[in-house]
Amino acid sequence: TKMVHAFFDPAQAAAFNALAAKKDSTFDVKYFDLHGLASVPRTLLAISGSKFTSTSPKDWASEKANTPFGYMPLLTETSADGKTTLQIAESDAIERYLARKFDFLGSDAFEEVLVNTFVSNNRALLSAMLNKYFSVKDAELKAASKELLITNNIAPWIKHHEQHLIANGSNGHYIGNKV
Repeated sequence: TKMVHAFFDPAQAAAFNALAAKKDSTFDVKYFDLHGLASVPRTLLAISGSKFTSTSPKDWASEKANTPFGYMPLLTETSADGKTTLQIAESDAIERYLARKFDFLGSDAFEEVLVNTFVSNNRALLSAMLNKYFSVKDAELKAASKELLITNNIAPWIKHHEQHLIANGSNGHYIGNKV
């Protein structure tokens, strides 16, 4: 099996691009035994109908060095014939790779920008939640942060996203009528 470390090796570009165009690969999403940053990649693989497994590190301290930045998730894709395997690191890169591979980024450049905009806005909300609530240890500060988070971040997010969903015909999708 030829291992292609998709990250940072231009010599592997041809093998990577060939496999990226195929939809019959099998996948493994390596992440801790929780949803976290692997939830979107797993969801994209599930709705695409792909064959995939989810694995957790057995000894993260020793496995950490086998990732480009020391973080997970890590996606491993193996060609249908088993001859080529590639790895992609970082949740955002994995999500966009899978979304492009399985045609979830829209039908043209305009729709792709819209998808990326909604994804970016969702990430901004998640970041605010992490920074303003989940990382706060003091109970009183956490309670105060919760109210501000709801008022200044969550409520406006809901309002804006509801407007975009309504503008697309209230069909449950942000763009068109598919994922």
